[in-house]
Amino acid sequence: MAPGTEVPRRRLGALRLMERLRRQEIEARVHELGRLRAEVAALEAEESALARRLADEAHIASLEAAPYLGQFIRSVRARIATLDTQAEALRPRLEVLEAEVAALFGEKRSYESVRLAGEAANLKAREKRIDDEAADNVLMRWAVRDRT
Repeated sequence: MAPGTEVPRRRLGALRLMERLRRQEIEARVHELGRLRAEVAALEAEESALARRLADEAHIASLEAAPYLGQFIRSVRARIATLDTQAEALRPRLEVLEAEVAALFGEKRSYESVRLAGEAANLKAREKRIDDEAADNVLMRWAVRDRT
């Protein structure tokens, strides 16, 4: 950007709009990301609770329970495997969402930095105009004073 060049207000407005749109997209993706993470965490919590239960209860307490122990162990292991499969099925979507959020955030930051640079250029140009006007006023006063 050339020194003293102002960025049109419409361009700055468009950049603000793009920032706002990216922020809304980020918020939507983050909401979905949080929901998926909570779902994975719930699956992992249930899986770990079942693993603890298996460790605590996978022994013969009485002879009457012996015929049922094998089925209990198979059933718990099958449920753990199902939970693990469900959690693994969600992980690729989590990775995609995380990448999307990072990309959108980078895009938003780009719009923001261009907007901020434009606003800084506008401020600098405005200050230069004020300084130039003040200098012109001083010169005009001197010229008027010299004539009298």
